[in-house]
Formats: sequence, C-alpha cells, structure tokens
Amino acid sequence: MMDNQNRRIRQHTRGLKLAIGTCIGFTAVLAGCVSYTNVPVPHSAPAFQSANHSASISVIAKALNEVVSKYPTAGEYTLNLPTGTSPESAQKIIDRLPAGAILPYEGMSDDIPVYHIGRIWIRASDAKVDVVYPFTFVDGTTQDQSVTVWVSGGVRSWRVYRLQHWTAGTVPTPPIYIPIYPEDEVQTDSEMIVDTEMSSNEQDVQEEIDSLPDTEPDTMESPAEVVEPVSNSNAPLYREVPVED
Repeated sequence: MMDNQNRRIRQHTRGLKLAIGTCIGFTAVLAGCVSYTNVPVPHSAPAFQSANHSASISVIAKALNEVVSKYPTAGEYTLNLPTGTSPESAQKIIDRLPAGAILPYEGMSDDIPVYHIGRIWIRASDAKVDVVYPFTFVDGTTQDQSVTVWVSGGVRSWRVYRLQHWTAGTVPTPPIYIPIYPEDEVQTDSEMIVDTEMSSNEQDVQEEIDSLPDTEPDTMESPAEVVEPVSNSNAPLYREVPVED
C-alpha cells in the first residue's frame, strides 16, 4: 500500500518536472526568435526600444503596406518613421512599399501626403502599429485619419489580421522626423575645410619668407620652419609654425 503511494508520488513529481522543463524550453525558443518592443519607449518598458530592430522594421513595413495600399495617394508620399530610424532601416521599409515612398527632407512641400507611424507595440508573436494617414473625402477635402494595424507572426511571416479605425485625432500626429546620415560623412567635409585652411596658412608663411630682404647665405637668419603633419589618422589636421623667443 505504502509502496504504491510512493510510486504515484514519484510519477507525479517526474511529470511536473517534465512540464516545467517543456515550458522553460518553449520560452527560450520564443526569446531567440521574436521580440518585445515599444516605440516610442514608455517608462519602465522591458523592450528593445529601437526602431532599427529587425522585428520593428518588418512590422512597420507590413502595417504601412496595408494602409498605403488601402488608402493610396497620387504620386509621391512621405513616410514619417519613428525618431531614431536610420537611413538604412528606412530604405528597407521603402523597398517593401508601393512605389512613390520618400523620406522627409528640409524644405519639403506641404502638398506631399504623409503617412505617420504613431506607435509600435510588439509582444512575441503579436504586434500593433498606430498609423496616421491622409484620407480624401468624396468632396475632395483631405483630413488625417488614424488606424491601428494588428499584426501576427514573429516565428513566421508577419500578416495583418485586423484594422481598428479611430476618430480623427485619437492617435496624436508625431512631429516630422528626418533620418540622420552617419557623422563620418560630415567629418569628411570638415576635414576638407581644414585642409583648405592649412594650405592658406602655408601660403601666408611662404609669402612672409619671400618678403625678407636678400642677404648673404651665411648671415641670413633661418626662416620659420613649417612642420608637416604626421601621416596618421589620429594626428591633428594643422601645420604648426614655431615662434622664436
């Protein structure tokens, strides 16, 4: 009697351990395949917090493709992507959308329609994206409308399964964000300016030397030496002219 009871207890314990181990393994698989993302970032959110994460890019592209295809505009249209989106990530999204998509730029005309991304919410295989889009009424007037696109996927291809429309203004329209290109390109331009100033300084020194009166070689004072910059990427980009005491 006691042996049968102990046997049942051991079997129950093994079954419980197996169930716990299966749950932990399944959770680990999900953690490696899907994401937990909020853009913009709410306070204390355990999320990737990046619009450049692969899941964010895929979900944004899927949601925008659905909205742009359902509510198209004539000609070019602009994508107002989340703050922090890199030009590379933006291009990946554009490549998955109907033709005509462009990124905002300084001096852009107000006549170009804009599709705004208000929020991205990703939890494992479920995602929601708030989109503010331009809508043209029958009388020709236009007004921004908002919709939440429900998407599922993660371990498989993302697909749209629901559109939840809202009253105009329910989803706040975010400010226009212009993706910033890498600073390396800006640094290159500044280095070119420094090179130009360096050449100008060298010319001034040479003119000063040429203006010195002719004297005998053994009595003429040596002109200020021009120190060439070291060919090292970490060296300062300037020419130093020593000054005698």
